[in-house]
Amino acid sequence: MPVGPVIVRMVLPAARQDVWDAITDAEKAAVWWPDLSLVAEVGGGISEIWSEEDSERHATGVVDIVIPGHSLGFAWRERGDDYATSVLIVLQSDGDHSRITVTETGLDNLEQANRRAIDYQQGWEFHLEDLRAYLAGELVE
Repeated sequence: MPVGPVIVRMVLPAARQDVWDAITDAEKAAVWWPDLSLVAEVGGGISEIWSEEDSERHATGVVDIVIPGHSLGFAWRERGDDYATSVLIVLQSDGDHSRITVTETGLDNLEQANRRAIDYQQGWEFHLEDLRAYLAGELVE
């Protein structure tokens, strides 16, 4: 059975350019997503590497879409997977706030696709909540 995309949306308490900077500036991103490494240019690398007691993540990939201040896209693959997933992050202005939409596709090609779709949904919700907290000044270095 096909697994649909993971889609997470949130309104963020900052202008679109400030959100873009928080995502693409390595020093700022390190505050709210310390396990992420991102070079925000087409062909740039992206990775998320961490481990805890009973789980780990080692995902690497390549950025393939950069529209500054608006969209960032990449394909990445977890170590051991035969297939990559594709992620598209889109920012929209909403007054003095911004709307962010993260869509991750290609999960139906992965082993344990349903479980992983739930995990990825929760992961994106976690990271976007940290981004929101960072932009609101609630999460500092």
